Amino acid sequence: MKYLLNLLYISFGLILFLACSPETEPTNSNPTQEERTAPRNNPEQLQSTFSNGQRNFKTVKELTKFIARGASNDYERAALAYAWIANNISYDDAAFNSGNVKETSAETVLKTRKAVCNGYCNLFNKVCDEMDIESIRIEGYPKGYGYQQGTKIAKADHAWNAVKLNGSWKLVDVTWGAGYGKKIGGRLKTVDKYDPYYFDTDPHEFLFKHLPKDKKHQYIANPISKSQFEQLPSAKPGLFNLGISAKDILQQSKSNPNMTLPKAWNLEYDIKIIQAELNKTLSSGRSYTFKIECEEDAQIIFNNNGTLTKLEKVGNIYSGTIQPTRGNLTISSRRYPKEKEFVSILEYQVR
Repeated sequence: MKYLLNLLYISFGLILFLACSPETEPTNSNPTQEERTAPRNNPEQLQSTFSNGQRNFKTVKELTKFIARGASNDYERAALAYAWIANNISYDDAAFNSGNVKETSAETVLKTRKAVCNGYCNLFNKVCDEMDIESIRIEGYPKGYGYQQGTKIAKADHAWNAVKLNGSWKLVDVTWGAGYGKKIGGRLKTVDKYDPYYFDTDPHEFLFKHLPKDKKHQYIANPISKSQFEQLPSAKPGLFNLGISAKDILQQSKSNPNMTLPKAWNLEYDIKIIQAELNKTLSSGRSYTFKIECEEDAQIIFNNNGTLTKLEKVGNIYSGTIQPTRGNLTISSRRYPKEKEFVSILEYQVR
């Protein structure tokens, strides 16, 4: 869930040139993602503080005071800094498309309300510094706008932040939290769409689209190499929101560099994958077992080329084993009897 970060911000209406860009498409993060933050006792009061606050800040100090007054601890202060910047600073498409990136100091970004990745990083660092929160800028290799799966990445042309909270480093990408990019007429066109996913992202999940130049900034026990990063399957946050482990995918991909992941959808209600195949391609006739947790009254089915098989329910766990035939295998769910139509959760190809 990232409820806290959404609740904290629900009412919020260049030193070195890096040709960084926003993410290729929306992450489809949703409120069912496992929450990594402690809940506030009174989030409504915090929302009211931000709803009634000023917007036209002339200095970083003014912005920092505004953010700090709405939070009760460093985690909330950093989260609100991320949320305000992502909601109020737009990606500078013109600078990216022309290759003409001008000054991206924190003060300039606050004044112009536009930035590329360096500007987002600089403003976030400056706000954190004003609040005596340790924050750093990290350079690395992205899989963002324009990236094609399997392509070698020549330049470390993106930047993001890490912020030290409660004694450990948390990964932050305000640029990608601000929106996503589309290619229109051969040029980048970004869509402003706030996404809380890129604040305090799980470091294993973060690695699927961000590889720091320095391995120590991966913040995992077994760092991966650049060649391993390039071979990683394309993984969208929607898959992780279903409870599938990024750490498990990283491990399996080391022995299966051609691995692809199933297509995933997030529902309006809480679904958690307990057991599922991580590889998109299944073998015809082989047995596969799936277990899914759902607290709603639901029906969950296999749809193998139009043949429907219901998963059995024991408590909140739905289980089923299938030997699929060639074609497609989709796992779908509906709240029953509330809903008539089934909605897809996972989709596989069977060969």
